[in-house]
Amino acid sequence: MFWITLLLTASPIWGQTYDCPQDWFEHGDHCYHFSFNPLKTYLQAKELCEDYGAALLSIETTSEDVFIKNWLSQRDQAKNLWFTSGVYLGDGMFVWQSTGAELIDHLDYWTSINHMLKTGANIVYGYSGSSQSYGWMRTDGTHSLSYICEIPRKEVYRIIQEARDYSYGTFYTNPSLVPRGPEMYINPIDTEILGKTRLVFLECEAKGLPQPTYTWTRNSSQDVITPTTDIRYTLTNGRLSIQDPTESKDAGQYQCEAENRFGKIISAPVFLSFAFLGDFTNVDRAPTRPAEYSGAILECPTLQARSKAGLTYQWKRGREFIITDLNNYMFISQDGKLYFSEVTRSDNGEYYCITTLSSPSDSRNYIGSAQVPSRISREVNLDVIAQPSSEAAVQIQDSFIQVFPKIPIAGQTIALECFAYGSGNLKYSWTTPGKQDDRFSLLDSSRVLTIANARLGDSGTYSCTVRSRKTDTFGTKMFTLSIEAKPFFTLPLKSQHVGTGKQLTWRCEARSIPRAVYTWYKNGEPLLNTSDIVVIRNTLVIPALEKKHSGMYQCSADNIHGTTMSSAQLRVLEFPPTFNKSPLPSSMMGARLGNITIACNPEAAPYPMFTWLFGGNDMSLREGDTTSRIRMLANGDLLLTRLVDADGGVYTCKVENSLGSAMSTTNLKILTRTSISVPPVKREVIVNNTVFIPCRASHDPALDLIYTWQLNGHNLDVQRDTTYQLGGDGRGGLYIRSAQFRHQGEYTCTASTPVDQDFASSTLTVLGPPGEPAGVYNDIASPPPNPRTVRIKWSDGKLNGPPITFYMIEAKTNYSSKWYLQTMNVSYSSAIVVGDSDKRSALVDNLKPGVAYRFRVVAVNQYGFGTPSIPTDYKTIPAAPPEVPPKMVGGGGGKVGELRITWKPLPPEDQFGWGIGYLVEWKLRQIDIGTSRSMWAQARVYGNKSEYSTTVGADLPYVEYEVRVTPFNMFGDGKATLTAFIYSAEGLPVSTPTKVYADSYNSTAVSVHWKPVKNTIQSMKGRLRGYKVNYWLREGGDEMHAIQAIFYGDIDHAIIIGLLPDTWYYFNVQVFNTAGNGQKSEKYPQETDRYRPMRYPTEVHVHSHSTESAKVTFRGISTQVEEEPLRGYMIKYWETSDDIRQAKTLDVEKANAGIIYGLKKGIVYKLRVLGYSQGGEGKMSSPATLFTMAGGSIPYDPTSTDIMAAASSLSVSTTITVISWEGVIIVRIHYPYSVGVSLYSPDPFSLQRGS
Repeated sequence: MFWITLLLTASPIWGQTYDCPQDWFEHGDHCYHFSFNPLKTYLQAKELCEDYGAALLSIETTSEDVFIKNWLSQRDQAKNLWFTSGVYLGDGMFVWQSTGAELIDHLDYWTSINHMLKTGANIVYGYSGSSQSYGWMRTDGTHSLSYICEIPRKEVYRIIQEARDYSYGTFYTNPSLVPRGPEMYINPIDTEILGKTRLVFLECEAKGLPQPTYTWTRNSSQDVITPTTDIRYTLTNGRLSIQDPTESKDAGQYQCEAENRFGKIISAPVFLSFAFLGDFTNVDRAPTRPAEYSGAILECPTLQARSKAGLTYQWKRGREFIITDLNNYMFISQDGKLYFSEVTRSDNGEYYCITTLSSPSDSRNYIGSAQVPSRISREVNLDVIAQPSSEAAVQIQDSFIQVFPKIPIAGQTIALECFAYGSGNLKYSWTTPGKQDDRFSLLDSSRVLTIANARLGDSGTYSCTVRSRKTDTFGTKMFTLSIEAKPFFTLPLKSQHVGTGKQLTWRCEARSIPRAVYTWYKNGEPLLNTSDIVVIRNTLVIPALEKKHSGMYQCSADNIHGTTMSSAQLRVLEFPPTFNKSPLPSSMMGARLGNITIACNPEAAPYPMFTWLFGGNDMSLREGDTTSRIRMLANGDLLLTRLVDADGGVYTCKVENSLGSAMSTTNLKILTRTSISVPPVKREVIVNNTVFIPCRASHDPALDLIYTWQLNGHNLDVQRDTTYQLGGDGRGGLYIRSAQFRHQGEYTCTASTPVDQDFASSTLTVLGPPGEPAGVYNDIASPPPNPRTVRIKWSDGKLNGPPITFYMIEAKTNYSSKWYLQTMNVSYSSAIVVGDSDKRSALVDNLKPGVAYRFRVVAVNQYGFGTPSIPTDYKTIPAAPPEVPPKMVGGGGGKVGELRITWKPLPPEDQFGWGIGYLVEWKLRQIDIGTSRSMWAQARVYGNKSEYSTTVGADLPYVEYEVRVTPFNMFGDGKATLTAFIYSAEGLPVSTPTKVYADSYNSTAVSVHWKPVKNTIQSMKGRLRGYKVNYWLREGGDEMHAIQAIFYGDIDHAIIIGLLPDTWYYFNVQVFNTAGNGQKSEKYPQETDRYRPMRYPTEVHVHSHSTESAKVTFRGISTQVEEEPLRGYMIKYWETSDDIRQAKTLDVEKANAGIIYGLKKGIVYKLRVLGYSQGGEGKMSSPATLFTMAGGSIPYDPTSTDIMAAASSLSVSTTITVISWEGVIIVRIHYPYSVGVSLYSPDPFSLQRGS
C-alpha cells in the first residue's frame, strides 16, 4: 500500500503530466518504486507492478542505469537482488519484457562476464563484492526477491485512480449487466481426421452483451464460410459442422470471429487435416542374422504415412503378439524397432510389424479414432547364428536415450527411452534433474520414463543406468532434455476504462520456446504504427486517447508451435462528474483529537478537479499540501487530523471537469474520544503458568466498543488460539494460559469504536529453562588429553530468566538413533573458557574406540532442562582391540555328535573397530584335579556371529565341556569371557517306557500309566525332557495319524482329555530329549466312560435354616442308558461379585436337599445344582438362583436378569430370594414398571402364600 502525494505540473485541471507519488522516485520522465519487502517471484512482482498500471524496470539509457545503481548503493544496506523485466530468450538474446527492446549490448552494465554467462532466465540488479558496485546478474525467476516498478509520469494517474470496471460511467450498479464487447471462452482447436467419419466440427464460443455473432473463415479472412457456400456446412452459434468431410475440399486453416456493437475479436487460427496411412512394401527383406548371445534389432519396414499425431507400433512373432512385460529382454520402441538385449537360437522365427495411426491425449481433436487404420508388414525373419555360450557386458545401445515426441512441448506426455545390450536380467534406473512428482512414472521394466503434462521446468539432464547382476557390469548414459512451449500468457491484457486525453501503455507478455512474435489487432485487423498509435513488440502505446480509439484489442503471440490470443476492451470515456453511485454519506462521526478521512469518489472523465466547502464556503485547500491539519489528499479525499469540536459541520465535495460539475454533502459530528484508562502492565510468568494482562478503556457511551490484541504487531485470534482468553473488568484484559516462550513479546491492546481507537502496549517476559546453546562444535584446535576424549565448545543461548546452573552433554553414535546422557552436571563455572567469556567448553571422556559420536548440549537452570542444541558433526574415536567380552556364553543342543557354543554378539559400539570376530575355545571339563588337564581347542569365527559348532563325536553324547570366547578385530584380540560349562549334543534315547496301561477317568478323559525309564546318560544319551503319549481310535483309526500329547518332567502317568465318550482308543508312550524321541511302547486299549448326566436339576429353592445357613431343595434327575449311573448331586454357590470358578461345592450325594453353612449377611449369592457320575459332572441348573441373608441391601445385578418380551412391550425382571428366620420373601423386580413381593412360611414342607 502506498501513501500517495500527487502534484499537477500542468496548469489545466485535466492536465496530463504529474509529479511522482510519495514513495516513488523521479528520474527524467519516469517514476520508479523500489519494493524491498515482501519478497516476490518474478511473476508475482510483474503482476504487482501491473496493478499500479506500471511495469517491471527496463533500462533504456546509461543515465537511467546510473540512477538505479546510485539509488541502490545509498539505500540497499542488505545488498538484495532486484527483479527487472529483463529476460534471456536464448541464442544470446536478452530483452526487456516490459518494452520488447533488446538489452543494451555493453559489458559495463553487468557485474562481470561470468554473471552474464550464468544460467537463469531473469535479469536482476545485484551487488558484486569483487567490483564493489551494483550491476546486472542472472537468476531464476522462481526465487523470491525485491523488485523495481517503473511508470511514465504521463501515466501516474493510473496509480491514484480507483479501480474501474465496465459499469464506470454508466447507470448500471451491477457490472455483470453492463453491455460490453465479446470475450472468447471456448477457443477452436486443431483437428485431425484419422479414419472415416460422417461429421466433423470446429467450435468457438464468446460471451458479451449484446450476444456476439459469429463468422468462420478458411485460409484467409476473405474466404467466408456459410451454408450457401456449401450445403455440407452448418453454423450453430459458434459451432461449424462439416458433413462428409473430404481432404480436397475441407483441409486447411480456419478462424472464428465474434462480433457485437463494441467490436470484433478473432480466434487463433486452427487447422483441419486428414491423416494418411499407406501400405507396406511387398518386397521381401533379407533376414537379420545376429550372432547368438549378442544384442539385435529388427527394423519395421517403411511405409508412407502422414499424421500430426504420429504412429504407434506393435510386433508379433508368428501369430502371437509380443508382450515385453513377459519377455523383458525384448523392447518395442516408439521408433518402431524391436530390440533384443540378448538373442539365442530360440528367438529364430518370422516377425511382423503392425503400424497404427495414434490418437494421443494432447490439445488436438482426433476424429474417427474408433476406426483408426492399421497395417501389418510382411514377415521379418530373424536367423540367429550359433555361437559358443558367452556372457556380454552391459552396453547401452547407440541410439538411446531417445525422446518422444522428438520435439517435446510443454503440456504433452513425454517419453524417455533407454535400452541396453547385455546378458542376464537387466535392471534400469533413472536420475532426473529435479524432484519427481506423480507426473513421473516408469513403464516397460523401467526402460521408459514418462512425464505427463510436461513443464518447462522439467528440462535438464536425465541419466539412465543399466546393471546386470549376472555379469556384474553396468552402463550409464545422460541426455539433456529441452522442452519447448507454445506461447502462453503470463501477463494477459486487461480491459481499460480511461478518460480522453490520457496516455495508455498496454502490455502483454507470453512465455514460449522458441520466443514469440507479437502482433496487435483492433477489431480483428492488424495494428501498425500510426501517428496516434505506437506498436513496439508486446507493447502498445496511445499517447493521447480519443473516442475513436475505443474498441476490441487483441495481442497475438506466435511461434512454430502455435498462436495464442489475449483480448480486452478499451473504453475511452468522456462525461461530466456524477455522484450517482457513490455520494457522500448524509452524516459521519469523528472522535475528539482523532483523525477522519471524508472520501470523495465521483465518476468523471476526464479526471476532475476537486474543491472542498465547509458550511458552504471554500476551504481554500492547496494541492500537494502534506503538513496542514486539514488537507486534501492526491485522490481528492479530505483528511482532518486532531479533531476539535469546531470541526463539526457540513462538508461539501465539489468536482469539475471540462464537461460539467457535481457536488455531494455530509454532516460531520464530533464525539468524545476513546481512551485507554487501565493500560497493560509489564508482566513476568513462569513457563506453563497463566498470566493476566489488564486493559480497560473509556469511550462515548453512544458507540460500541471492542477490544483487540496484538503480539509483536501481529493480530491475535482469541477464538482459534485457546491459550488466549479475554476477561477482566470490561472484558478487555487478556489471559494467557499455559504460557510458552512463543507468547513472549510486546502486547498491544486496542480499544476501537466505529469512529476512533486508542491503544497501549506492555511486555510479557516468560521465564523458564534456558534456550538451546548455539554453535556447538568439536574443538580440534585444543588436543584432548587422550584419544578417547573429545573437547566441545559452544555459546549460551537465551537465558529465559535465571542464570544457568549446569550443563548436560548428550551423545549419539553412528550405530544408534537415540540420544543418551554422556556427561552429567558440567558446572557453569567450569565450562567458562578463560579469555573468551562468551564461549563454554567441556571435556567428554569415556568414549569408545572405533565409534563416531555426535554431541549436543542441554543447559539447565532452576526451572528445568532447556532445549538441546543442534548437534555437532560426527567425531570418530581411533579404533582399538575390543575390551568388552561377550555376554551369555553358553550352548548345548545341536546335532548328535556336535558341541554347540553360543554367545551374545557384541553390539557395534563395543566392537571398538572393524573386522570383528571371535576366538572360540573349548576342552573337556576336568573333574578330578589329579587327572592330567587337556589342552584348549580353538577356532576363529569371522564376522559378528553368535554361535559356533564343532564335531566331538557321537560316541560321547552329553559330555560336559569348558568353553570361553574372546572377541578380536583388525587391531588385535580383546578380553576373554569367564569360563562357562556346557554339554555336547544329546543322542537319541535308547530306553522305552514299560508296563503301560490305562484307566478311564471320565466320559472324555483317560488316565495312562507307565513305568518310567532311568534318567541316566546311558539310557537317555543325555537328559530326560519328558514323555509323549500317542493315541488313536481303535475302530477306524491308525497309528500313522495318532494324536500326540506331550508331558514334561520325570513322571509316571498322564491324563489325556478331549476324547469321545463311550469310545475305544489305543495308547502308547515314548520318552524324548533335545535330540529327539525314543522308541514307542506297546499299545494298550482303553474305553472311555459313558456320557455324564445330560439333564439338570429343576425347581431349585432356597429356604431359611439359621442366621448363617440356608437349606436348598431341588427336583432330581434320572439317567439314560447312554449315560453313566448317577452317583449324587453337587450344590455350587458363590458371591455375585465372584466368578463361578471361585464357587464352593457341597456334595449331598443322592439326597434332593442340602444345607449350606457359613453364609454372610448382606451378600447376594448365586447358586446352581448339578448331578454327577463316573462320566463326570453333569449340566447345572439354569438360570442361577439368587439369594441373600436378611439384614443386607440387595443390589440389582443386570447380568442375572431375565428378558421377557411380548408382542408390543419389553421389560426386564429378576427374582431374588431374601431369607430371614421369620419367613422367605420372594422379590420380583420388573424394570421399569413395578415391584411384587410374596411371603412364605419358613417351613419348606408346608409353604403358605402370604401377602
